[in-house]
Amino acid sequence: MRSIKKHLGRALAPLVYRQGWSLVPPSRGAAWPEHKFLISFLRRYAVDCVLDVGANVGQFGNELRMLGFRGRIISFEPDPSCFEELELCARSDGNWHAVNLALGDADGSATFNIMATRVFNSFLTPTTREASDYQKHNVIKEVVTVEIRRLDEIFQDLAKRFGFSRPFLKMDTQGFDIRVFNGAAGVRHLLVGLKSELSVKRLYEDVPDWTEVIRLYDQAGFELSGMFSVHPEKDRLIEMDCYFKPKRDLAP
Repeated sequence: MRSIKKHLGRALAPLVYRQGWSLVPPSRGAAWPEHKFLISFLRRYAVDCVLDVGANVGQFGNELRMLGFRGRIISFEPDPSCFEELELCARSDGNWHAVNLALGDADGSATFNIMATRVFNSFLTPTTREASDYQKHNVIKEVVTVEIRRLDEIFQDLAKRFGFSRPFLKMDTQGFDIRVFNGAAGVRHLLVGLKSELSVKRLYEDVPDWTEVIRLYDQAGFELSGMFSVHPEKDRLIEMDCYFKPKRDLAP
């Protein structure tokens, strides 16, 4: 029955998407306002490719499909274990491609922390100084070495291979977003929007203050378009999904 519901949801999703509505599983109902905003953003700016950086096991890609987005998804995930699940998820979708590497501000390799709960995987060291909510989950279980590439070094090859022209950059890299953004310096002018997860309460060492990150995006030509709590069930703000659009004209 669960499989039937999943396939039915995906079949109905494009119709829902075209109307600007949201088809959200009951368990994610609290995120509905953000889903409605995301649908509107993707439609308004005619996004034809989502660069899904920090894909984990494909949660965001699956949400995009459930919301009715049928454009290209290119998901980047460095953790070998998560990547196996991500690749299986993407393999059944002819317009979803999985890439086993991290994006950052320099080509090379680095150690990557695998946490007790994998959604907290990060290049950075966890801390509980400002928030102890996830101390059992956000603790290092093992360390692996992963490959890192700058987005502006691989962007043209991706665009040529997949034929997109209006990409949206989604970043959810547990404190590493600004490094990803800096590594996209040569292609930022081609982005029609971006999403960045920012911490109000730091969960990792050496994470810049969220207000500083917003200023950096603004100075690079992206203005704040929407903000949503990552944990709407909590009574305090820990992390935010922040959406930005370029200050330039985005008419298709």
